[in-house]
Amino acid sequence: MTAGGLSRTLETPQLVAYYVSSLVGVGILATPLLAARIAGPASLVAWGLLLLVSHPFAHVFARISITHPHSGGIASFVKVVLGSRVGHVVGLILVAAMVVLTTVMGIVTAQYLQVLLGFSSTSALVPIGFASTVLSVVLNLIGLRLGSRVQGVALLALIASVLAVLILAAPHAHPGKLIPFAPAGWTGVGSAAVICFFAFLGWENVATLAEEVRDPEQAFARAIRWAMAIVGVLYLALAAITVLVLERKSGSPDATVLSALLRVGGGQHAARVGEAVAVGILIIAANAWVLGCSRLIYTLAREGVLPQRLSRLSGPAATPCQALVALAVGCATIGGLVAVTDLGTRELITFVDANFLLVYLVCFIAVLKHFDSGPTRRLACTALASTTVFLPFLGSSLLYAVALAALAFVGVCTLNRDH
Repeated sequence: MTAGGLSRTLETPQLVAYYVSSLVGVGILATPLLAARIAGPASLVAWGLLLLVSHPFAHVFARISITHPHSGGIASFVKVVLGSRVGHVVGLILVAAMVVLTTVMGIVTAQYLQVLLGFSSTSALVPIGFASTVLSVVLNLIGLRLGSRVQGVALLALIASVLAVLILAAPHAHPGKLIPFAPAGWTGVGSAAVICFFAFLGWENVATLAEEVRDPEQAFARAIRWAMAIVGVLYLALAAITVLVLERKSGSPDATVLSALLRVGGGQHAARVGEAVAVGILIIAANAWVLGCSRLIYTLAREGVLPQRLSRLSGPAATPCQALVALAVGCATIGGLVAVTDLGTRELITFVDANFLLVYLVCFIAVLKHFDSGPTRRLACTALASTTVFLPFLGSSLLYAVALAALAFVGVCTLNRDH
């Protein structure tokens, strides 16, 4: 047990599973085909650039986890370096973004189930999406030790499925599809890179588990290397096969790139297998985000920012059950808002991205202030520059994210005065 009551049960294999799970959700399902439609074969250049850019992000967040192993993750680190008000604001922004992201994952899962099962009722998407979120909450309620094992086994099975799709599609690859290489010009590479960037959000999510890792220094150092290699190979391989096999017509009916690839190799029935794999990928990705968000809610409650009861731990596994229930309530609220408004998943995802990038900006500034070592500072400078470059592309979503940050700041200041 740590001082806060959480048990140290995680080791390198479990961290690798949660790292990969946090990244291979919607990104691996839709981004390769979308990027190829934008930039053509030159989208492969965008993927290569983004892999290089993700390197400093991943290593900076891992370094934070090693030097500051806390269930508050990067929000707790910012609190230590820049003060409690800034740290708590960052924590609240992350909770809001994670709740919205988890809700979106549930809705997208429902959309894929709709295609897989052949029903057409759009009114059922939000309830089915919430049901998939509840499933992730239940899986996390069984405790981290058993839950991490289930997560690892499921992830291995789904990675094997993706590799099988790549192998089946490879014989249909045509080098002639590489010409013309940049049909949209080199500016198209920049546009594709903006899309690809969001496939790499998630390196910071595992930092919330650092308080439950037996040997953070060894485990995170090893896990980040394995996770980067696995994610890099999966993304590059899938992007390459997408370019070499698929037609880049905007009117393609396929919901995921896996379905499109299997349709080429085996027809309609094989495409349904791709949808099933997509559902599995989304469920394990949602599990990772539910876990990270519940730990952050637990920490903010423990520090008095959220209601104290959300910091209660239950059972021999010391599970923050109240925080998990609160997360489910938050997802139900966002789902209800989606059901009664015209909000689409694209708007919600862009809002999530804007909030994450604001948090990254603050976090990398804190890293530069805190660390004296040359390698860490150089990585943080690169990550900070990359974050700044992407901010202008967020449009109005950035304004909404700034408004949320201002609201969180007012709330934190009011809370401090009351205490």
